[in-house]
Amino acid sequence: MKLLSPSLLSLLFGIFLFINVSAQEKSSPAEDFSLTDTNGNVENLYEKLNEGKTVILYFFSCSCIHCYLDAPILDSVYRQFGSGAEQLEVWGICDQNFNNEDIQFFIDSTHVTFPCFATGHATDVFSLYGAQYTPQIKIICDYLVSESIANNQIVESLNYCFSTETEINKIETSLISILGDFISVETTKQINIASIYDVTGRKIETNDTFKPNNISVKNLIPGNLYILNIIFADGTSHSEKIILR
Repeated sequence: MKLLSPSLLSLLFGIFLFINVSAQEKSSPAEDFSLTDTNGNVENLYEKLNEGKTVILYFFSCSCIHCYLDAPILDSVYRQFGSGAEQLEVWGICDQNFNNEDIQFFIDSTHVTFPCFATGHATDVFSLYGAQYTPQIKIICDYLVSESIANNQIVESLNYCFSTETEINKIETSLISILGDFISVETTKQINIASIYDVTGRKIETNDTFKPNNISVKNLIPGNLYILNIIFADGTSHSEKIILR
């Protein structure tokens, strides 16, 4: 067996240190805490981690406009991965200036289904986790907490904790363009059904009549993000994000 040279060993050791230091910079030990949600349920972080759960902490304020916009995105992820019954928990942590009545108004306004917690008379989780602004998203698994995560990086970031990959059958030529009131799909396959969802997973409309591979978008709002799901005559499907301009 050929031995590695001292210089190569030093290089590999240096790379090992760099990788580990970089990983440590992106996570830190998670502090334990217990809170009571707006429905009176007491939840403890370490108990959930002991069960092998991953917990997303969503730090929000009831007076934060962007919090109202981010909350449905968090709820979409929460519902996609089992609404707390499987591997993922999402906890809304409200700042100490708001009580349960304020938080309930936030819940009713955003239609979120994940539990939310007041911190005015409980553990100051904002201080524990260095959350100095809202909205802020952090992921906890293996007793480690991530740095802040952007709302469009949640699913990718969860891959560190558990597999989030889904199988999607791609269109032969995946080319979707929006022309006026129609989405044009360049494919040789016949489209049977096309459904459009908003970012919360709520179905906006289903279209089963087409001009050749053109899907009507007359009822959609310009500037909004939607998910287009297409089912073809051969049983395959394709999903893609679309933004109307």
